[in-house]
Amino acid sequence: MPFDDSTPYEVDERTAERAVIRFAPICDHQRLAEHEDELNSVVEQHAAVACDMSETKMIASDWLRWIARLAIKAEKAGTTFAVAGVNDIVSQTADLLGIKESLTVVDSVEDVWSL
Repeated sequence: MPFDDSTPYEVDERTAERAVIRFAPICDHQRLAEHEDELNSVVEQHAAVACDMSETKMIASDWLRWIARLAIKAEKAGTTFAVAGVNDIVSQTADLLGIKESLTVVDSVEDVWSL
């Protein structure tokens, strides 16, 4: 399903235990408190969360830093959390920001469920 220009991500609660946060192809939106609250809630309420970036060609550094914070929050909460489908540009940006090592990166969303 295509994203509209005002949507940075969509949450798909697959089951009570699993959720997918699918990021927009170009995620350069301003990050709002509502976004932070919603994503914090997703991490708190599910045993496993996949950040699907398989369609994401570009993501703002602010969003990548937030994803790294979510990964830390998930680890403290005992939630499995990984980023799936990262392309080279997003990977390089995470590396430049110094957060690449704090992210668990897998090839696909399905790989997250077996971590």
